[in-house]
Amino acid sequence: MKNYVNAAESFGMLCAVDPALVDAHLMAHAGLAREDIERLRKLYAAIAGPLKEHMMLLLNSGISINAIDALADAHEDVQVSAVKMLDASKVLRIDEICGAQRTARSQG
Repeated sequence: MKNYVNAAESFGMLCAVDPALVDAHLMAHAGLAREDIERLRKLYAAIAGPLKEHMMLLLNSGISINAIDALADAHEDVQVSAVKMLDASKVLRIDEICGAQRTARSQG
């Protein structure tokens, strides 16, 4: 999981220079599909934004890549709740993130 987050951080830094060139390079040389690149883009946006100050907690929590992806897609309120759960040493599952995201969407 740490490598996945590191890849997203590197991706974000490279995209700051030339996003189209980075996308083309990853598709041609790393075999990534456009959906994979969008995943990295969303993850980078989340870890560069609201989740940035909690990265060590996330990395040390043992949270799955699928849960990290769901968290990256989640509303900021859901991200804050997830961080609080992890900070309280609770296990965070992908279904909990998705359920909280559905609740946040229905309320907003």
